[in-house]
Amino acid sequence: MSQAPFWPVATDAMIADTTHLTAEETGAYFLLLMSLWNNEDRTLIINFKELAKVTRLTRIRFEKVWTNISYLFEVKEGKFTHIDFYVNSKHKRYISPEVRAFIFTRDDGCCVYCGDKDIEFHIDHIHPVVLGGDNSPDNLALACAPCNLSKGAKTLKEWLGG
Repeated sequence: MSQAPFWPVATDAMIADTTHLTAEETGAYFLLLMSLWNNEDRTLIINFKELAKVTRLTRIRFEKVWTNISYLFEVKEGKFTHIDFYVNSKHKRYISPEVRAFIFTRDDGCCVYCGDKDIEFHIDHIHPVVLGGDNSPDNLALACAPCNLSKGAKTLKEWLGG
């Protein structure tokens, strides 16, 4: 068996990105990520027949699943990559300890969504990274784990039902 390259996974980001997906969509997403990671240039050709094989779905099922997960990928010139797989770039979700401390202080040590103070905290991307959000303090908020995991990769408007 050949040895695949090490795949660094930010589990909190993976959970946040997939909370709104079905089990089938999540499975397809992970299998595509692993295939991308195994390719040296971190891209795959958009060929539904071959991608269905990678995801272990029928072509028809894959096409339906793709409509729900394709926004998590960057598509260019008949190929796609994951938004976070830019070669030689730092993980886009990395937030320095200094910025984390600033966010905690700025948000008074409580979840900006529900006001809870006595719980595990996450740093939420108000505008999700998968939709183009960045790590600037204006786009970051202190959120309790339940609120952040519930929000996932949704915009505030989507999450609040507006």
